[in-house]
Formats: sequence, C-alpha cells, structure tokens
Amino acid sequence: MKRVVASSAEVRRKLDRFRALRSDAGAARDFALEILPTEGNPELLTAALRALGPNVRTEDHEVLRELYEYYAQDGKRRDAGGAMRVEILNVLCNLRNAEDFGLADQAASTVEHTPNGDGAAIRAAGLVLMGVLEPAAANMRAAQMLADEDADRMAAEPALTAARVLASNGETVALALYIQAHFEKGHAEVLAECLRGLSSVPADQIEALLALCFSSRNEIVLLGLCDFILEQPPGPFLADLARWIFQSHGQDEIFGYLAAAAIARRRDDLIAALLAALKRETSPTKRKIAAQALELAAPSAAVDEARALLAGRGATG
Repeated sequence: MKRVVASSAEVRRKLDRFRALRSDAGAARDFALEILPTEGNPELLTAALRALGPNVRTEDHEVLRELYEYYAQDGKRRDAGGAMRVEILNVLCNLRNAEDFGLADQAASTVEHTPNGDGAAIRAAGLVLMGVLEPAAANMRAAQMLADEDADRMAAEPALTAARVLASNGETVALALYIQAHFEKGHAEVLAECLRGLSSVPADQIEALLALCFSSRNEIVLLGLCDFILEQPPGPFLADLARWIFQSHGQDEIFGYLAAAAIARRRDDLIAALLAALKRETSPTKRKIAAQALELAAPSAAVDEARALLAGRGATG
C-alpha cells in the first residue's frame, strides 16, 4: 500500500491528539492503528508506534511486519540509520511472536552504511528481540558482537546491548573474556558495562581482572568498576578496592560518585574505606567533596571524627 506523507498541519493536529490520549491507552492504540498502515511521516509514525507499544495485541502483528518490510526494502533511502525499524522492533518485543525470530536475526546482522551510521542501532534492537524469543541464540550472537568489537564509536552499539543481554542471561564468562582481551583498546562504555554485568560474580573470584580494571585512568571504566563494587556484598578484597579508588590521585568525579553512592546506600564497609582514606587525604577538592557527602551520612563516632577532621582542614571552604 502506498504511503502518503501528511501535511505539516495534519502532523501537528495528530500529534496533539496523541498527547490528549495519553491517559486512554485503548483509544491511543486505535488511533495508532489508523495511522500505521498508510502514513509516511516519520515523526507521526514514531508517535503511533510508541502509543501502540505496551498496548499492542496479537492482531496488530501483520501491520507491524508490513511497516518493517517497507523500510527494510530500501533502508538507506527510507530509513537511514534505522530509527524507524528500531521503533518497530521495540514494539515487536512486546508480542513475543516466535515467527519474528527470522526478522530479529536479519536485523541483528543488518549493515547499512549511510551518513547516519552503519545500522548499529538496528543490530542492537534485533539482538534484543532475539533475546526475547530465543535467549541461547541471542547469547551466541551477543558474544560474537563483543568478539568482533562491533561498537559504534559514539554510541558503542550494538556491543553495549550485547553486554547487557549476556549479563541478563548470566553469561558472565563472555563478559570477563571481553575485558581481558580488549582492555587496552576496547570501547570504554562496553568495558564498563561488562564490569557491571559481572556484579553477580564474587569479587575474590576475579581479582586479577579487577586489578586490571583499577589500573585504568579512564573515568568511564572506573565508573563501571564503582558500580561493580556497589553491587557486591562486603568483603576484605572489596574494601581494599574501594580504598584504592578513594586514595587514587586525581579522578575527583570518581571519588565523589563512590562516596555519595556508598552513603546513599548505607554501605558501612565502603563508608569505612572512605573514612580511612580521608585520614591521609590532602586534596582540597576531595576534602570538600567528602565533607558534602558526609552531611548525609548516618551519625556515628567515626563519621563525627571525620567531619571534625575535615572542618579542621578547611574542607567546607
């Protein structure tokens, strides 16, 4: 069926109607299904797909597949970068229709070189749909994406999604192998996400890998390491790791992030590591960050002592 692009005035009117129907899921779905079969305006189609989203029903499957095929037939011209196909794949995830596995597999392999990239977002969305339909197959594809370092320079996709898929399915070995093999030149966002995905693994089982990570000076990787620490249960090695981060030269943002998160989560072990590090801290910036963070800490003799120490050194400026 031929697609007709609505006029600017018509687009504005229909977008306004979608906004008015936000509290009426059924009516929003009905309106979306009026638009999807014949509309050609990307903004209006995106609004329709997002309105359909979690309200999609089995009987809506055909119109979604037809829309996907329309864009896939001439992706470079009709959907450069794949934004529209990503939206459709996201909606198809809600249907969990086994018939879509072939489409998901195709999407996860799509490479289209355009000024908007090479289709990385499509590959990521296709992998997510694969994961919904056949987790084992998705794990294999995700591991291959990591091995190939299939990561867009800016967004890090689809490798970033691959790391999340593997983590959600408990495939921690693949994540550890990526860090080990690509630590020097791997994408920082992907390395950090792999670290977060390893949070279910006891820290003392991957000491060598963590030692490698805390040798990094990349803030993104260190943020991933902080998130790993925050998800781990207390332990001697973890306390040493936290203390190392607090005592490291530079990296004020990392220091502040871990300090604030430790206090917000009431992590006594990490707060103890912070307080121990503060006894030797000479950086005015870090002392000020610590003083501000400790304002929210639960009262204790150790915390009170640290506050007094920081005040004596002029930490609050």
